[in-house]
Amino acid sequence: TVNCGAVNYKPNQVEYTIECDAVASTVKIINPKTHLQLCEVEVFGLPEPVEDNVKEGDDSGVGDDKRSVVKCPEGSTIKSCTLIKGNVPDESDGILVKKGECTAFNGARGKGTRARGVCTVYSMEK
Repeated sequence: TVNCGAVNYKPNQVEYTIECDAVASTVKIINPKTHLQLCEVEVFGLPEPVEDNVKEGDDSGVGDDKRSVVKCPEGSTIKSCTLIKGNVPDESDGILVKKGECTAFNGARGKGTRARGVCTVYSMEK
């Protein structure tokens, strides 16, 4: 059981938001002190992925901070980003996920690096 938070009543407040980083198939809302009256409850989360597509960036080439970049197609997002050539910290400076791109950075002593991204499309239908 995960306890994501509590609502503390405030007069004239009409909306309460509780953030919760959990995976579940049910939500339980309780008031152990008295009856509970709710007008509307909305639960949001990422939908199930419907399609994964593995993409590899080009080899970065030799040179400090040279890059290998994976860009996902329109309508998809990066689900994971990994470095598949040039181990950290000896040959690579690591990876960065930003604005829908997976970027691998070659290190000063690296012989080139390569990024691999898993692009996914989420279904908004249930």
